[in-house]
Amino acid sequence: MNNDKINQLISWYDNLTPSTLNQIKDFYAENTYFRDPFYEFKSLDSLIHYYQEMFAKIKDPKFTITKNFSDSNTNELVLFWDFHFMALGKPMTISGNTHFKFNNEDKITHHVDYWDSVNELWMKTPVIGNMLKLFYKIAF
Repeated sequence: MNNDKINQLISWYDNLTPSTLNQIKDFYAENTYFRDPFYEFKSLDSLIHYYQEMFAKIKDPKFTITKNFSDSNTNELVLFWDFHFMALGKPMTISGNTHFKFNNEDKITHHVDYWDSVNELWMKTPVIGNMLKLFYKIAF
């Protein structure tokens, strides 16, 4: 994985919109494995559908890549990111990172997102967050 390809991927994520989604094939292999706290699948078509649904269901989604680490010996990359969006009429941010593995053609074959769904999402929603806080008070 060379630095130019890494910079192109970062730029693509920083500027990801419904109209730039079609460039995904420049970066991902057809049999890409994907996992996050809610989904797991192994196909580029499923990943495209995942992002299409994100744009359809989430208001003003935007990734900001904050840091990256790569290892050319293992053909791996980790991107640290903030995901900004609007929910319940107010801006929200989820912070996390993604671990990528690349094939010999510099296409992503492995994409795993790591983020804390409880603290980054559920605790910030009024009803569920209050219920979780009450549960934590009682249980711990």
